[in-house]
Amino acid sequence: MTAQTILNRAKKEEGYEAAYCKRCKYNKWFYGYDVSGDCYDWCAVFVCWVFAACNATKLIYQNTASCGDLAYNFYRRGRWVWNNFKPGDVVFMNW
Repeated sequence: MTAQTILNRAKKEEGYEAAYCKRCKYNKWFYGYDVSGDCYDWCAVFVCWVFAACNATKLIYQNTASCGDLAYNFYRRGRWVWNNFKPGDVVFMNW
């Protein structure tokens, strides 16, 4: 598995838009049924979906809908970086 493979898969989803109240195929994949509402952000789910589509879930350690859990998984395994990012790195924004 290469970073470029993962990036190419993510790029194929460019332009996809969630329907009303965050109903989207990524959340359906994660939860197993259609969900909608403000509590169903799908940013972390999308990352997990892309890695799963590439048979690379072992690189993100777990499927989760939580950005915090996803970030913590990288941090506790010593895979967290603050600079010198490379193509394929998962980036978390602190809003």
